[in-house]
Amino acid sequence: MEKTSHRLSPTVLAIQRHRLLRILDTVDTDSQRAHAERESPSKRINRLRYAGSIPFEVGCLMLVVLSYRNRAEYEGNLPSGNAAAAVSFAMAAIEDWFSTLVPAQAV
Repeated sequence: MEKTSHRLSPTVLAIQRHRLLRILDTVDTDSQRAHAERESPSKRINRLRYAGSIPFEVGCLMLVVLSYRNRAEYEGNLPSGNAAAAVSFAMAAIEDWFSTLVPAQAV
């Protein structure tokens, strides 16, 4: 398997996290949103996965993006190579799924 030279900066990871939070805000219904203010993003993703609001595999991809962002933020461990590419591809897949739900200008 070929190793890539792909790298992600803390800024890019923070932007991806922010984007995920906006996606969650859009997907969360009013009846579910009461929990959102007290939940961590990971707990929120899991709640929405099990409620059927987010496909299980999309929720898994969201957790991958958040996990790498948290490691970068709190441990200074930036993903590089194939791990960075995986995070980028996970975010692209999340965006692809989300684009089927709402028009591009909605979020």
